[in-house]
Amino acid sequence: MKRFGAKDELLERSLDIDAEEFEHLSKILVEQVERTNEIELTPFHGDGGIDIRGSIGQDFYWARFGVQVKQYTRNVGSPSMRSFVGALRSHNYQFGSFITSSEFNSGAVEVAEGELSHPIKLIDRDRLTEIMLNHELGVVHIGDEYEIDEDFWDLFGTSTGDNLVKSDAVPQADSFDVIELVMQGLDEGYRFKYELLEYMKAKTGKDWTPRQADYYPQAAWALGYVHKNTEGEYDGRQMRQWSLTRDGEEYLTYLRDGDEDIARESLLKHIQKADIIQSVLERLREESPLSHDELGEIIEKESELNDTTANRRRGTVGKWLNVLPEVRQSRDGQTYKYEYLAKNMSDY
Repeated sequence: MKRFGAKDELLERSLDIDAEEFEHLSKILVEQVERTNEIELTPFHGDGGIDIRGSIGQDFYWARFGVQVKQYTRNVGSPSMRSFVGALRSHNYQFGSFITSSEFNSGAVEVAEGELSHPIKLIDRDRLTEIMLNHELGVVHIGDEYEIDEDFWDLFGTSTGDNLVKSDAVPQADSFDVIELVMQGLDEGYRFKYELLEYMKAKTGKDWTPRQADYYPQAAWALGYVHKNTEGEYDGRQMRQWSLTRDGEEYLTYLRDGDEDIARESLLKHIQKADIIQSVLERLREESPLSHDELGEIIEKESELNDTTANRRRGTVGKWLNVLPEVRQSRDGQTYKYEYLAKNMSDY
C-alpha cells in the first residue's frame, strides 16, 4: 500500500487495541525512537495522570520525562492539557509528551505552548503514524510500498482479525501459583525467558525447562496480567521480553498486602475475561454439560490451534474453568464433564 494508505491502516490498528494496549504501544514507540535510560508504564496507582515515565541523559545531563496517552476519537481539550501540566509539575518531571490517536484543539495547544518551565511535545494522530512509518514500527517499507508488520501487532490483543483466539492465548500452564511466581520475577526485573527459568528454579528447587519458562508468562498474558514487549538482546540473541500490566501489578500488590479475597476476585475476573474461556462459557450457558471431547472441539473451533493441539490443551483449559464458581467439573467415567451452574438471587 502507499504511504497515506499505510497511515490510515496504522491509525485503525491503534484504535482497535484497548486503552492500556495503546499506552503499551506508545511506550514501545518512545523506547524504540528515543535513547532512554529507563522507561516504564506507571504503576496502577499512577503519577497523577502520567501514563509513561522515564529518563534520558548520562554524564552531562539527566532529565525525567512523563507521557500522557489518550486513545481518543474526539479532540483533546485544554482541561486534559492543564491536568497534564499539573502532573508534570507536582511529580518533578522536567519535560513531557502528550500522545493521542486524535487531535488537539486550539485551547490544548495554547496551554502546551505556554508551559515554558516544562516543555511539552504534542503527538497527534498524524504525527504518531508518521513516526511509525519513518521508523518502520508496525509497518515494513518495501520499495515504494508499505506492508503491515503482523509480528509487531501480535504483541497486542489475544485474538486475530478473524476473531480466532491466538494459539499462545490458549493456556498451557495450569498452576496459578507458578503464574504468580513468574509475575513476581517480572516485577523484580527478570524480563527474558532464560532469566525467568533461573528464577523459577531458584525459587522452587525444581528443574524447569525453557519451554515451561515460556508457557507461564504466556498464560499470564492470556489473563491480561502481562504485556508482550518487542524483542531485546539476551546473551547475544534476540528474544521476547515480558512486563507486567497495571492489572498484574495490582494483583501482586493485593497478594503482598495480604488482601487474599480481593486478589482472588481479580484472578477470577481475569480468568473469565480470557478469550478462550469466554468462548467456552458462552457455549456452556447454551449447552450444559459439555464433555471433555466437546471442550477440545470448542478450543479447535474458536482458536488457531489444530485438533491435535487443541485436545492437548483442553486439560489446562479445563483446570482454568474448574477455578470458576459458575462451573462444576466432575468425573464422567474415565474423563471429565463441565456443567454451568445457573445463578439466581437465592445463591447469594
